[in-house]
Formats: sequence, structure tokens, C-alpha cells
Amino acid sequence: MSVVVARAPAMAESASKVMAPSHVPQRGNSGERRGSGGQRPSGPAVSRGHNRRASPKKGGAGGKGTWGKPGDELDAVLGDGKCHDPRDPAFEAEDDAMDSIEFVVTDVKLDEEATRDVLTPHIKQYLESGDPDDVLDVCQRINCDRFLLLNVILESALDRNASSRELCSKLIADLYHKAILTTTDITRSFEETLDKLEDLKLDDPDASDALGKFVARAVADDCLPPAYVNTHPAANGKGFFSKDARNALRKAHGLLHMHHAMAHLDQVWGVSGARTPVKFVIKQIMAMLKEYLFSEDAEEVGRCIHDLGVPHFHHEVVYEAVVLALEHGHREREPRLIATLLAYLDQSALVTPNQMEAGFRRVFSDFEELEIDIPHAHVYLKRFLDLATSAGSYVSKSVTAAVPQRQARKRYLSENLGGAHDGEAPEPEVAGQDGYASA
Repeated sequence: MSVVVARAPAMAESASKVMAPSHVPQRGNSGERRGSGGQRPSGPAVSRGHNRRASPKKGGAGGKGTWGKPGDELDAVLGDGKCHDPRDPAFEAEDDAMDSIEFVVTDVKLDEEATRDVLTPHIKQYLESGDPDDVLDVCQRINCDRFLLLNVILESALDRNASSRELCSKLIADLYHKAILTTTDITRSFEETLDKLEDLKLDDPDASDALGKFVARAVADDCLPPAYVNTHPAANGKGFFSKDARNALRKAHGLLHMHHAMAHLDQVWGVSGARTPVKFVIKQIMAMLKEYLFSEDAEEVGRCIHDLGVPHFHHEVVYEAVVLALEHGHREREPRLIATLLAYLDQSALVTPNQMEAGFRRVFSDFEELEIDIPHAHVYLKRFLDLATSAGSYVSKSVTAAVPQRQARKRYLSENLGGAHDGEAPEPEVAGQDGYASA
């Protein structure tokens, strides 16, 4: 540690003057002043003690009580900032010893827990953005056993939906083709994950099927040889493996031996996420709504909506559900179930208020076309809104204010004439040029 000592050279001279004794001449026996050799000195006699103590040692740069030469206080600032004088109170032996120390950067090898802490944030960012460049760079630079990388990726994927698992399968293929992972690393990681399946199933009940799909997809992407599955003892009922491990390998074996297996394995996780075709999503939504009318299981519909992975398109769920309620408006059961389902989706936050309002407004904008197929759509809509209001609070005031109003229908003059009672004259109405009169 360097200590900067402020030195005041001007005080050294004044201090020496204070410490110097006053002029005391030496006298001989006769009372006269004498110099050395018995000769009378030409000037005033000065004692030896005065010559020894009057002037500061080394010009004020050394000795007890001195502050150093003028300019010494700048050495700590303009020099190397270290004290090299062993007699200085600020001197430290470590200052000179530091010059001979060589610093070497050591890259510590991480264990599985440390690897998980470093890699998990980058995997989450990759699953949100879909861009693998960052996570590939981290996997290449991190110092750990390579199979641990795949362990962390698989554990992260098993807790997520099909869209995230598809991205993880692509990441495994990228790691292999960029030579970050080898076949040996992938094999060892799958073996360790098979051993941990019983614990993983506590968080994800379908972990066995999911791991089997990962193994089959790795074979389809040329990351593993087909012999890994065909000759694995767990797939053939041999060895000491858990039931979950056997189910996972049997799942992979079945996927690899189905008709056109390699073509189907490219979509082993299905089609989901923002890149899903709109027609496919609408078809899935219609299927789950019709299934709900039979099963009345709102939680299953919520899981299906979550697995679709299209939160920006949830207004389509509201739109199709309201239209389905209007189509069954002449009945009581279906509109009541639809109102209950929308209340569940709102309370579970699967459909946001903005998406809910957007779905209702889409129904209102297409209402004229809906009236062609549903003649009493206005009556059914009013009835459904009453059910929705009693089932939950997802119908906002802005939605209620935007409900389309029924317009007056034009009728022929003959309709009014035929509706008059006997003995009463019909009300006079003026027909337009097109032969119609407003009701």
C-alpha cells in the first residue's frame, strides 16, 4: 500500500535554527579567545558542538526530525507512487516484491450447478427470441464437461410447452453440427437424464414421452446413430432401468419405426408458436371449443390454449366462442357453457382483457354478415351478454356500449294492410319510389 507523505522543506531550516545553540565563544586561561594551535582566530570563535549540530544533515534530506529535500513530496505523485527507503515509516516490503509477481488467469472448470446458473438465463432468452447465436457463443466459451450443457437444456425444455421443446431440439442439432457437442456427449447426457426421470416426472408428468421424442428427434437430426435406440437395453427390456426410462426408449423406438418416420419427426412437437399458420390455429380453436361442449372441461381448454403458444391471437378464441354461442342461441345449455368458459379464461389470465375486448368487437363488426346465417342474432346476443355478465366481469362497459343496435326493417305496404283489424282503417304510409315504407 502506497502512502503519500507531505514534506515541508521550508520548515527544516527554521527547525534547525531553533535547535542550534546560541553563539558561545571559547576562552583560554587569559580570557582571550583562541583558535586551534594556540593562534588567535581571525574571526569569532565557534564551538565544535555548534558546527556539528547547527546545519541539517544531507541538506535536510535525512536524519531525525527532517522532512526531506524540496520536491520530495512530488515523488509519490509523479513517480511510481511507492516508498523505496527502508528507513521511511511508510516503507512496505511488499511494494518492491510486487514487481516480481506474475499474474496468471485461470479458467475454473464449472460443475453442473454452476453450469446451470450460467446457462439458464441464456436459454430463457433464446426461447423468447428464437435467436441461437448468443446461447451458442456461451456454450462454446464455457469451461465445463460438455454433456452438462445438454443436461441443462433438457431440464429447461421439459418444463415448457411444445414450441419451446421444438426450439431446444433445433439447439441440440446446432450444437452438434458446430462441433460443440459430440455423439459421446449427447449419449452420456441422455443416459443421465434417463436415470433422473423419476424425479423429473414430479414436475412434468409426461417427461417420459417428451424425452423419447427428444431422442428420436436427435436421431433424425443425425446427432445420434439409430443403433443407440435399437440396441439400448432399456428398449429391449434388459438391464436395470426404471419403468419411466423403458417407456421413454420405447417411445423413441416407436417413432423411429413408423411409416415415413424421418419426415414426421421434423414436426414431432407439432406446429405451434408465432410461426403457426393462421388457418391451422383457427382449426385447432374450433376443435377445442366443440370438444368443450361435450366434456365441459374448462381446464382442458385452458391447457390447449396455452400449448398453442399464440397469446397475441387469443382474441380469435373469444370471437369463435361468441359466434358458437349465437349459433346455438335457440338453446340454453351451449350459451351458458360458453359464458362460463370465457369467465374461466378471464379469471385464469389466459386471455387478457384487451384480447377479450378485441374478440367481442370483432363479433360486432361482422354482425351484419352473421345475421344472414342467424336471423335472430340480436336477440341471442342480448341473451348471451346477460349470461356473460352474471358469469363474470369480463364484459367491460366499452364492450357493452359498442353492442350493435337493431335497425328498422323496411316492409311492403301490403304488410301493413294485411295487419289491420276488421273495421279499422290502416295507418297511412307514404311509399317511396322503390315501393317500400319504413316500419
